[in-house]
Amino acid sequence: MSHAASEGKFYSSQNFATDAIFTSIPFIFIGSILNSLHQYTSSQDVVQRYQTTPTIQATKKSLIVNGILALVTIPLFYGMGTALYNFYEAKGGLPEGVNTSAVVPYFILSELPAGIAGLIIAAILAAAQSTISSSLNSISACVVVDIYNRFSDKQASVMFSRIVIIIAGIFGVGVALYLVATNQSDLWDLFLSITGLFGVPLTAVFALGIFTKTANSHGVLIGLALGAVAAFFAGKMGQGPFLVSTVAFVVTLVAGYVVSLIFTSRHTHDITALTIYGKDQEYIRRAPALAK
Repeated sequence: MSHAASEGKFYSSQNFATDAIFTSIPFIFIGSILNSLHQYTSSQDVVQRYQTTPTIQATKKSLIVNGILALVTIPLFYGMGTALYNFYEAKGGLPEGVNTSAVVPYFILSELPAGIAGLIIAAILAAAQSTISSSLNSISACVVVDIYNRFSDKQASVMFSRIVIIIAGIFGVGVALYLVATNQSDLWDLFLSITGLFGVPLTAVFALGIFTKTANSHGVLIGLALGAVAAFFAGKMGQGPFLVSTVAFVVTLVAGYVVSLIFTSRHTHDITALTIYGKDQEYIRRAPALAK
């Protein structure tokens, strides 16, 4: 603990300094909230878990339990990184050529006994498989329900759903192999940047749909495009992934709302029941004639 503190691995008053606003604790806190909102509002693999709960109260309980577990698991994960930092600092540092993003598997393979190492690797693979399988299922569900069935005259078959999963899986493996081949470091920052670029703008869309009665498809699509472009250029500034998330959310929200005001006449039915203003109202779907 003493060595980690002396190496700046824990928070201190310097982390709240205003001279480095984009890497200060308050800004990281804001960016983390936006990234978490993306995962728990617009990420289909989480939304489909909401759908398995029988009531709203059960959904709330699951979120509370998840929050409690996060308070336990997050310090464990980051604490493991700090412990490994201390371990290899005491040994004179990592060998040359070892990617810092791969320090955990390197430690498992090089320091742990063969039997224990095998069990831990099997556990990591099992955890990854369970996470990836639900995400692949969500991708297939979105493609089938939101795209194919919506714009096609016939319903998608089970085989089509499986093909979507295979294609998404091959794409994911290809990206993973690319990251390995190019020996990418700082994978966590890279993940947050990609999430901020493509995921957080969706959170702003959900916010528009929930908290305004003005949002429409034109404003949402243009807001998404502008938010992604703004996030891309924010990433070029090299100020960290949380700036990307913040810029993506704000630009998408503002641009989506303003553009929706311009195309406000596009609404052909009352959508109040879909927003927070009509949460106790029953939503009446559009008539088929208006939907065409």
